[in-house]
Amino acid sequence: GDRLNALAERLVKERGVAVAVDVVDLSSPDALDGWIAAVRAAGRTPEWLVNNAGFGAHAAICETPTAKLREMTRLNVEAVVVASRELGADMAAAGRGRIVNVASTAAFQPVPWFGAYAATKSHVLHFTEALAVELKGRVVVTALCPGQTRTEFVGSANMDGRFDRAPAMEALAVAKAGIAASDRGASLCVPGALNKFQTFLSMKAPRSLVRFAATRLFRR
Repeated sequence: GDRLNALAERLVKERGVAVAVDVVDLSSPDALDGWIAAVRAAGRTPEWLVNNAGFGAHAAICETPTAKLREMTRLNVEAVVVASRELGADMAAAGRGRIVNVASTAAFQPVPWFGAYAATKSHVLHFTEALAVELKGRVVVTALCPGQTRTEFVGSANMDGRFDRAPAMEALAVAKAGIAASDRGASLCVPGALNKFQTFLSMKAPRSLVRFAATRLFRR
């Protein structure tokens, strides 16, 4: 909340825009439903919905606490589906709006030792592409699939130091790519030439080779 409020103050000062900050635990279904109800009660139909909240866990699935897997699934999957459905319906009724759901390049392949996270992002990818077809002509829906990005994600996923030498995109560049894709009406955006190439290979290579490569990269 403190960080969001500090950002809001900066935006008001530098951009002259009105900013409302709502601090919500999106992994809690009750909190998510309450926030959506509050948005509607305030008469706010979003022009943009960016479902970016999420986390991963770099560990074997059967060694990850069940509570953590449940929280990850609620945040990475359920919150995205519910927010997209509820606010997407409001946007569609208004005849305008943009939804950007942040998936990952991990969505295109199974990733041992990162399997639960990759599976949640695969769900986001396919859900978003389906929603894009259903809302076409009323709401632009885009699945944004970044690769490694310089954010706090790596640390929270217990992956510090593992990919220090790997090329990573800046978060701002990823965000701009997602906005540009939405402006084009694209349902899928993989930002960065290297990410596009790796994604292409993962879709064209034999599944056994894809699993082998992912295992070599992520094995603990």
